[in-house]
Parts: sequence; structure tokens; C-alpha cells
Amino acid sequence: EGQLNYSFAIPLRKSLIEATMNSNLDRIYLDLEKVEFIGSSGILHFVETIKTIFTIAPDKLCIKKIQPEFLQIFKIYNLHFFEDRDF
Repeated sequence: EGQLNYSFAIPLRKSLIEATMNSNLDRIYLDLEKVEFIGSSGILHFVETIKTIFTIAPDKLCIKKIQPEFLQIFKIYNLHFFEDRDF
């Protein structure tokens, strides 16, 4: 809930990648409904995290309730693989 800035993006990246590598988890759900703002310093780390997870395990991450402004960011950074998924 709130903002995703640089100071939060780095620990989030570490946690998500660790969860991705955990073979006990079938899916990772990331709900963006209450994220109001992604700071410019946090965008790069967030996008790189999503790309890394998709490379490691393409079917493991499920991003839910993506706000329209974040969909624009995903498109700018070529994260089109989310367009066809049921969020």
C-alpha cells in the first residue's frame, strides 16, 4: 500500500526473487491495487525485478489489479507478456 520508491524496491526485489526460487511456491501474487505511486528511482528496479522473475519462471508471477498508469509503464518497458494474462 502506498508508494514504490527506491528504498522499498530493493528489498521487494530481493523478496520476490527469493520467493521465485522457492520451489514450494506455485504462484506469487502481487496486488498493485493500493500502490498509488512508483517513484522514478523505483521504476527501474521494479521493471528489472519483473523481467528477472519472468525469465526465471514465466508462469510463477501473477500481478493483480494493475492500475492504468502502471499498465502504461509496463508497455513503455516492453512488458507486454502481461497483456494476455487474467489479472
